[in-house]
Amino acid sequence: MISLIQFPTVQNSASWEAFEIVGSMCLILLTGLAAAFLGFFCAREFKGDKRKTILIFTLIAVLLAVMLLAFFGFTAAAIKGIILSLVLAFVSYSDIKTRECPDFPYLMIAVAAFIGCDLHCLPDMFLAAFSVFCFQYFGAWATKAKLNGADAKLATACAFLLGSARGIAGLIIGMLIGIIVNLIKLKDTKEGFPLLPYLAVGFMTAYFL
Repeated sequence: MISLIQFPTVQNSASWEAFEIVGSMCLILLTGLAAAFLGFFCAREFKGDKRKTILIFTLIAVLLAVMLLAFFGFTAAAIKGIILSLVLAFVSYSDIKTRECPDFPYLMIAVAAFIGCDLHCLPDMFLAAFSVFCFQYFGAWATKAKLNGADAKLATACAFLLGSARGIAGLIIGMLIGIIVNLIKLKDTKEGFPLLPYLAVGFMTAYFL
């Protein structure tokens, strides 16, 4: 489903390696700058600590960028993963601060899904989104729980990008982490807790699967 970036052919292998190293370093730098700007925007928008927010956003984004480049190389998969990580950071911060999230991040994830993908993958992408949505709906019906709109939108958008198997895996991982962490904190899970940060961890983990 994910294809490599088609770069011009480089005859000299040493030149290609140098190009890949320089490209990766530039991508890490751009990721850090984008994360710092996003952290500043989030802190101002949601009235958070600017220095702390910028630092956390930048460190997490740069670390994930390095991991993605090490795992996928300088490819479309790495670039797509970086974009996904930045969007997930935003929705997580928004959920923590306000227990709400606007709709545009989900649209951004859906748009990012087309990076490095061929048009023939489109039916499978829609099927993945539909499958994960049905999985959530069935889970909510079986447990008689209320289906949260933001959680459903994030999971559906991420499934559109990740595919059915990784989408469901990310959803399960995120929900399990959220429940375990809140049980350890001895909080009453019936009161609810911001789930998007845990789902973000789950979907980012599933991206490497």
